[in-house]
Amino acid sequence: MLENFPMQANGTDCLRVAACEVTEAGHRICAPIHDVLVLIGDAETIYEEAQQVAAIMTRAATTIARIEVPADCAITLPGERYNELRGRAMFNTVVDLIDGKA
Repeated sequence: MLENFPMQANGTDCLRVAACEVTEAGHRICAPIHDVLVLIGDAETIYEEAQQVAAIMTRAATTIARIEVPADCAITLPGERYNELRGRAMFNTVVDLIDGKA
C-alpha cells in the first residue's frame, strides 16, 4: 500500500491542478471521478471543449509529474448512455444483484 502512495498522491495533485485550470478556462465540471473529469457542455461545442480540457489535463500532469501523460476523451451526447466496455461485466453483475438474479 505505501509503495503506491507517491503515485496516488501525484495523480491526485495532477487532477486537482487540472480541475482548477479547467474551471478557470470556463469549462463546467460535473464531477471528478478517480482520474477523470466529467464535463457538462453544449452538444455543438463539446468536442472542442473535450480537446481543450484534455490539453489542460496533459499540461497539468506534465507540470506535476514531469512526464507527458496523454488524456483520453469519451463523449456521451444527449440521449446516449456512457458505456465502458471494461466495466460491462461488473455492471451486469451489480444489476443482477439488484434484481435478485445473482
